[in-house]
Amino acid sequence: MIKYKGRLPSKSKFILAFIIISILFYVLIKLNTSIEKNSQPLGHIHDSRLATSDFAASAQADDSKKAITSISRALPEPKKTEQPERIEPISATERLSSSLAQLKDDIAANPSTLNHAIVGPSNAYRHLRTKIQIALQENPDLISTVIEEFLVSPNSLLGREMSAVLSATEHPLAQQAALDLALDISNNEDSRTAGMMLVANMTKVDGETRDRLLAHIDSNSEYSADMQQFSLMALKPAPSSAEDYARVQSTLSNVVKSPNHDVRRHGVYQVALWATNDQDMDIVRQVALLDNDVNTRARAIMSIAESSFKSQKNRLVLWQVVNNQNEPKAVRSHALSALGSYSLTPLEQRNLRLKKAQLNNLVD
Repeated sequence: MIKYKGRLPSKSKFILAFIIISILFYVLIKLNTSIEKNSQPLGHIHDSRLATSDFAASAQADDSKKAITSISRALPEPKKTEQPERIEPISATERLSSSLAQLKDDIAANPSTLNHAIVGPSNAYRHLRTKIQIALQENPDLISTVIEEFLVSPNSLLGREMSAVLSATEHPLAQQAALDLALDISNNEDSRTAGMMLVANMTKVDGETRDRLLAHIDSNSEYSADMQQFSLMALKPAPSSAEDYARVQSTLSNVVKSPNHDVRRHGVYQVALWATNDQDMDIVRQVALLDNDVNTRARAIMSIAESSFKSQKNRLVLWQVVNNQNEPKAVRSHALSALGSYSLTPLEQRNLRLKKAQLNNLVD
């Protein structure tokens, strides 16, 4: 064998380099092929897993929807909450019209006997009268509607109801309309009575009404004893001047001289009602002792008992009535009761007990 002792020739180097490069190239090709084969299944598996996961989620969502649908079908349908109908506020005018219409219908369906004017309206329709009064309070201008209903037929069942409503209001227009009917408009006795009773049933009247009543009483134009009494009943004390009180007492001093005992009886009651001092009670004390009608004397005794003037003159009159053996038991009893409101001496107290015992044993 020939040993190599020097460098390879140039041609040999070239061939060797070619072989080495070829081997390296072959190895690289193999290695790349192997990597591609290994990487492709991994990507496929990854995509499959994602697809499987998406499918499962989709299936689960579908199942949930199906379950919710199934449950909702099984449950009873919720009841629809009915919204109450909105009630629009009704005006006072509408309520008044409605109450009047109902009152007319009820009266037409249940007609009853028309009682005397002094008896007043029926309690059966009190709730409707109250509704009408509330409507008038809310809108006082509606008073004209009620007045017109009254004036159409004042002496009817409906007229009585309207009179009660108007009397409760004490409205000046109601006073004026009632007096116009009683004193100027109507010649019918029943209608005139209805007008005067409307005012008589009021608790108070204004100055104009008082003056009209006084002028009417002073005129002596009333021939009916009933109308004279109703005129006196309509005369209500009111805050007035000393001149007004003096004028009233002047009028009433003539009334207590009336030939009709019922008129005198109402007159003496008014005198005591309008009294501003003990001197005004002189007429009342005189009637209590001297009037020839027992009911008028009894009314005078009760007026003395109700008076705020606890004078010695009153006390003497009451004892005089108690000791009068000719006086009926009822009148003497009123006097005894009146004395009980006075401060009495021990002797008077013993005498009072004795007189009461005698009256209890007395038979009329």
